[in-house]
Amino acid sequence: MPEPSPGLTLIQAAQALHRSERCIRRWIATGKLKAEKVSGPTGAEWRINAEDVAALGDDLPHPAAPLPHPTGQAGEDLPHPAAPSVGAELTEEVHLIETRLARIEGALTGAWLTDLAAKLDALEEENAQLRREVIQAQHEAQVLAQRQAEEAHRREEELLAELRAIREQLGKPPWWKRWWSGRRE
Repeated sequence: MPEPSPGLTLIQAAQALHRSERCIRRWIATGKLKAEKVSGPTGAEWRINAEDVAALGDDLPHPAAPLPHPTGQAGEDLPHPAAPSVGAELTEEVHLIETRLARIEGALTGAWLTDLAAKLDALEEENAQLRREVIQAQHEAQVLAQRQAEEAHRREEELLAELRAIREQLGKPPWWKRWWSGRRE
């Protein structure tokens, strides 16, 4: 494998193109982006020519960020290979586009939030309705349980009254009275 060239690493290319490292790897695999594999300090790594990244960045739907310097040295004021000199008009136009994009994103976010708030309100109303139904069902269950308890108590009283009537007709004392009366003597 060749020694590391001054090209960009996968991470640098991904940052410059506002894409993920995985996307850059996919573009290399499909041939959309040319790169060479070189031996690096931790093994084989890809190096991508800065001009290729700049050319691909021009084809993307949004402007690419300035490319990092291939050597990674900060402070060197080298001209960017894809943008020889940017005039004030171009800077102003980029600012205008960024402002419009921010407004569009804000509008989308606002519409999304409004839709989400409407859905949340609908869910809260449904939750309140279900809560009212649960309270009503609990109340009905309590009333039914109370009626059943009253009915059971009434039926028990009826059965005891019938039992007393039968005993009076027979004239016999209950077995325990008979048993105790025989023991006392």
